[in-house]
Amino acid sequence: MAIRSKKQNSMLREFVPEAEELIDVLHQNLHQIEGLSDKENVKPDVVNAIFRAAHTLKGMSGMVGLDRVCKVSHHFEDILDKVRMGKASFTPEILNLLIDGVSLLQTMIKAASLGKAEPDVTFFEDRIRLSLSEKPKVEGEDLLADLHLPASLPNLLTEYEHHRLVQNIKVGGRLYEVVATFPLETFDTDLSELNSRIRILGEIVATLPGPSPSGGMEFRIIVALPKDAPDLGDQIVSEFVKVRLLSKEQKPAPPPSSPIAVGESSLQTQRESSVPQPSVEAGPLSEELESAAPSDIDTGQDLESIRSLSQTVRVDIEKLDILLNMVGELVISKGQISEISRRLLGQEGISSFALEVQKASKMLDKRISEFQEKLVEVRMTPIGQIFDRLVRVVHKVSKDLGKEVNLLFSGEETKMDKSMVEELSDPLLHLILNALDHGLESHEDRIAKNKPTTGTIMVRADQRGNHVVIEVEDDGQGMDTEKIYEKGLRKGLVFPGKQYSQSELVKLLFLPGFSTRDKVSQISGRGVGLDVVAKNISKLSGMVDVETVLGQGTLFTLTLPITLVIIKALIVEVERETFAIPLSSVLESMILLEKEIKTIERQEVIQLREETLILVRLKALFDLKEAELSDEPVYVIVVGLVEKKMGLIVNSIKGQQEIVVKSMGEELKNVKGISGVTEIGDGKAILVLDISALIQEVTEKREEKAMGRVA
Repeated sequence: MAIRSKKQNSMLREFVPEAEELIDVLHQNLHQIEGLSDKENVKPDVVNAIFRAAHTLKGMSGMVGLDRVCKVSHHFEDILDKVRMGKASFTPEILNLLIDGVSLLQTMIKAASLGKAEPDVTFFEDRIRLSLSEKPKVEGEDLLADLHLPASLPNLLTEYEHHRLVQNIKVGGRLYEVVATFPLETFDTDLSELNSRIRILGEIVATLPGPSPSGGMEFRIIVALPKDAPDLGDQIVSEFVKVRLLSKEQKPAPPPSSPIAVGESSLQTQRESSVPQPSVEAGPLSEELESAAPSDIDTGQDLESIRSLSQTVRVDIEKLDILLNMVGELVISKGQISEISRRLLGQEGISSFALEVQKASKMLDKRISEFQEKLVEVRMTPIGQIFDRLVRVVHKVSKDLGKEVNLLFSGEETKMDKSMVEELSDPLLHLILNALDHGLESHEDRIAKNKPTTGTIMVRADQRGNHVVIEVEDDGQGMDTEKIYEKGLRKGLVFPGKQYSQSELVKLLFLPGFSTRDKVSQISGRGVGLDVVAKNISKLSGMVDVETVLGQGTLFTLTLPITLVIIKALIVEVERETFAIPLSSVLESMILLEKEIKTIERQEVIQLREETLILVRLKALFDLKEAELSDEPVYVIVVGLVEKKMGLIVNSIKGQQEIVVKSMGEELKNVKGISGVTEIGDGKAILVLDISALIQEVTEKREEKAMGRVA
């Protein structure tokens, strides 16, 4: 591999995130086409969006010296050009070729970002050549003779415009010629506004510019409308625009209640109007891409201003991390200043100097909190970006396994911290692969069970308070706990004759090296899937719950905090030791006398309204001191995640404070119930409790005691 210069490396770093966005555009639009029942009449906007992304990727990769990426992208253009011209269609072979090509491009770009050599693409190029060597489709008879076209117009159309004209005639569309004249000073914005209005109604097939005999610029626009659309002449009313029907005379649909006014004096007011207009379905990315940059592949596009319409600035996540760490230090300093202000007020009383310090401290507190909130907001990103990547993997793996699957998503707009979203990629991938391989039955088995031949995997995301709950559910065969028990016996993980609950047996699946699959395949049998899920979710201070019904399916529920950076915490004291409890997990607090605490089967509980609440003494949990009863009142902090609750018994509550959670050293990182360490206002370092781990540990101990009694 050639040695890159510093400039090339800098260009490559800038290229990679932009290339990833283009890869997403290619994947999303190709999978949209894959889901269509009629692939012969794919909307041109969707095809152009794919073409444009491939073309941009080709140019950018060439600039940074990735010749093979440039070459594969160029082959994409060749295939898509045949489709655009009607010489090929999106057959299963063509679609699979393009989807595999995007995955190859993604692999090549990842290799380049890691400093590795580009992989060999000879095999893929052979597939491309075979596809391009096939005999093109025959367009059919020339249907343009039926149009009232000016004699010179057919000669001015490009091959693509000619193809789109013919396609619209074939589907019974109604064609119009729109002649618009605008002043030289404003023709670009006026034309853009006119085209925006026309696109709401139909397709712009071609735009032919030229000078106007009366001065200014004249544009002849060929427009295609659906056959049942209202007459275009009734929709666009302007002294600057003339509309002529090119198709054979057909009875148009009645016009809407008010026409669209277009003209030099009405363009601005029209933007503010609320005229009802017919809606025309468009590709999900086409409008956005068309407005983002002028097209270099379709002369039928309007002339856009060279000013960027986007107000977005791409920022490296590492730079945000640096800023966040700086804010974290400010939060610590803020706490120290607040503590100094409190002490000063206590020493000097209500003096003017002490009050000024306190006022400045509160203002600093407010500004840093606002800064922190906005910075965290910048880091938030929709979880749906992972979903798009999952579709690609499922598409490939389902084909390899010979299983039909319908992958559904909901809650794509749910937002989490960017770093957490990235950390979720592996757990979600493993859960879906597990559902594909272990959960969903084969085609024959589903028929035998009177199930639909196409299995369903549903991924749902939902924000609940300060947590995000992600569910992965399949309608497969569920988990066979008998089989899990037998495998556990062989591995010495369970005791013969002892009874185990379903949840206890399911937890075995999350142990390293545990798998119920006897044969090792490409994605199963190695015992690394659910182990990765457990580790990664635990690292994110989250919980995993499993519900399964044999023969019906399995539901995995992941509960995670929205962010792990700067959080609000309740500071408590237990036997002179101080702990921080994330406020997002605190439901309420109360003061109790020891005599109000009951013991049921060696477990301390209290009656909280209509439910029994389990109590845990932190001093006993962390072996701070033997739990001794006294007449002194205690504080109970009720904590919980989703439906699971428990009460933590502490000696006192010192107040609330914003904290920055930092990782602990190697010796303490595996201590259960501790997620990190923080520094509070007086400079003291304290431990931050991991509520999800504590709840899980207490729940497991209760189940062990219950099963011990049954045994």
